[in-house]
Amino acid sequence: MKIVKILLAFLIALPSFSQESSLDMACITNIDYGPDPQGMYSYSTTFNPSFSTTPPIVINTKFWILRHDDGSTINNLDQDDLLQTIANLNINFNQFNIFLKYRGFENIDNDEIYDMTGFEEIKDAFELLELETENTLNIIIHDLFESGAADRPYGTFAVVGAPLLTGWVTMHEVGHCFGLEHTYNKWGIPVPTVCEHVTRDDTNPCIENPADPYEPCFNATTKGDYLVDTAAISSTIPENSYNYLTCEYDIVGQDCQGSPYSLFEVDLLNFMNYNRPNSISVCKTMFSDGQGVRMRETIFGYPSVFNPIKGDVPDLYEPYAGEYYVAGPIPDPSTNPLFQPGFDYVFRSCSCNNQPTYDCVNGPCDFEDDDFQSNFVIVDAVSKYESDFSSITHPNHSSIYISQLAGFQERRCYDNWNRAAESGSLMQFNDGVINANVTISPQDSLQINNPNLINNLQQGLYLIDKNFNDGSTQQTIIFKENNE
Repeated sequence: MKIVKILLAFLIALPSFSQESSLDMACITNIDYGPDPQGMYSYSTTFNPSFSTTPPIVINTKFWILRHDDGSTINNLDQDDLLQTIANLNINFNQFNIFLKYRGFENIDNDEIYDMTGFEEIKDAFELLELETENTLNIIIHDLFESGAADRPYGTFAVVGAPLLTGWVTMHEVGHCFGLEHTYNKWGIPVPTVCEHVTRDDTNPCIENPADPYEPCFNATTKGDYLVDTAAISSTIPENSYNYLTCEYDIVGQDCQGSPYSLFEVDLLNFMNYNRPNSISVCKTMFSDGQGVRMRETIFGYPSVFNPIKGDVPDLYEPYAGEYYVAGPIPDPSTNPLFQPGFDYVFRSCSCNNQPTYDCVNGPCDFEDDDFQSNFVIVDAVSKYESDFSSITHPNHSSIYISQLAGFQERRCYDNWNRAAESGSLMQFNDGVINANVTISPQDSLQINNPNLINNLQQGLYLIDKNFNDGSTQQTIIFKENNE
């Protein structure tokens, strides 16, 4: 992990992001960039989860923690906080076949940047420092923010207040990076040609100069958040009669034409609305299908922006930390290969014994090698809600199955028998055939791991049974022909 500490005495203070620089706002990302590019968006209200129709998108994601020159912060975050955040992101984005690969974090120890409160000036400071941000989605964590901000109308940078990191605000800001507007966009502007109308009757589209500007015509794809399956709505704050105890409006509002809102759960709980204050954690739990489609279409629609930060599906089967055991002494468990949370993992028993071309000893076989032997016995299973991150590791003699990537079946069999056994037994079949006439000799760790064990045996038929400290066993039948 690199620590950056450079004085920016030469850096001129830049203006805050847009005219809205107050740190107590829900989201200072609030600029309207005009109509959508022609032909880019489908405005679909349904999402097809089939990988053949909507292939997985993997986004490399990195965190940057702003700190003082001396490394101090108000909010002392550790890697578990970042892992919880990446888990929350995946839990909410995976439903749209968008997967975020954790690429670690860096501390930025710099008083100049730490004191900045403008989104654009922070981005400019990162550029001046020549930080490696070109190939990742960058989530900057800021002590002084009580809100969030993000690139708009799309991009690869977001800033989130440190106390808000594991909550809904991070979902909200990453949604902006992927092309989502606030669901309440321009709701408070009393101009009929600007605000989004309640009606979803697309057979009655608004014309440029309607004879009656208050006719309830359809404009959901050109006003508000440009989505059909999120309703015209005001911001979900107490000033607009939104109740955080019920997650509903006590008094339902109306659009600029006087039509009462027609709201559903996905509107009342949508990540792209907001709470006031931001520390309120309830009532923000959902994206709509239309938002999922729009995020994917944004990522595909701007390849020059998003292709550099994309990863590949095999990346999700790689640990973010730790190493695979190869040989030698039993390793410290803290060095085990660790996998990011937020996925449902199933580790199934596997074997590469009959696949001599596979390398499952020095580490798991390649992602593309998928015809190893498996008996589908579950060695371990981990829920996407697992909070003991040190437990999410790849057991020996198992493959990886990720429920969210079920189309790829199980992958990466790891079948390493180089580890020294802690005990075992030597069974000799006295008649030279497999039957009940046997002599069993228990073996301690020195005996069972003796490299000359087989060479020292007399001629005959044997079963060598090895027991390992991870609970696995290995049985090998050998026929010793002579003592040479």
